[in-house]
Amino acid sequence: MKHYLDALEEAGLIDSALYQRAIEASLELKEVIESTPQSIWPTIGQILSKLHKLPFSKQINYETDELKKLSTLYRTRMSI
Repeated sequence: MKHYLDALEEAGLIDSALYQRAIEASLELKEVIESTPQSIWPTIGQILSKLHKLPFSKQINYETDELKKLSTLYRTRMSI
């Protein structure tokens, strides 16, 4: 996600304050993911799968990369 935010900032599409808040939120999300017990990852995977299918095309397009990353993390954790 940081690469995406870096590109937005470099293009002048977001200001420094918004960039900083987004980076902080991204780091918080990473901490939550890493501290999540493995027992609930199947439920999280089901939720992500359903969210990906919702008809919020603009928002889903924006979040697709993040959903893919979370899905990859989910699959990785399930294979451990």
